[in-house]
Amino acid sequence: MMVIFSKEACFSFFSFLILSYFTYHLFQGSRGLFALKSIQSNVIELRKKEQRLKDKKEKIELKVRFMNPSNLDKDLLEEQVKKNLFYVHKNEFVINLKKNKN
Repeated sequence: MMVIFSKEACFSFFSFLILSYFTYHLFQGSRGLFALKSIQSNVIELRKKEQRLKDKKEKIELKVRFMNPSNLDKDLLEEQVKKNLFYVHKNEFVINLKKNKN
């Protein structure tokens, strides 16, 4: 028994296969919609991290600017000496409290 398919049936079948292939890769492929969503969320996280780093850099640059000999902030200098060198006057004491980084 031999089954013969018409041209229209073959065309419809192969059209369905091609459409299914492209539909699958539209969503699941390495450049599909799910991958796009993942990349977009990574971009958002990296932009937030970039902004945090820029803020930190500006804060450090401000401290460095105040530590410049031509524009010396004596309070900042004293604070840094106490914090980093553990140098205090005889009638002072320092209590260091660690900050939570959460």
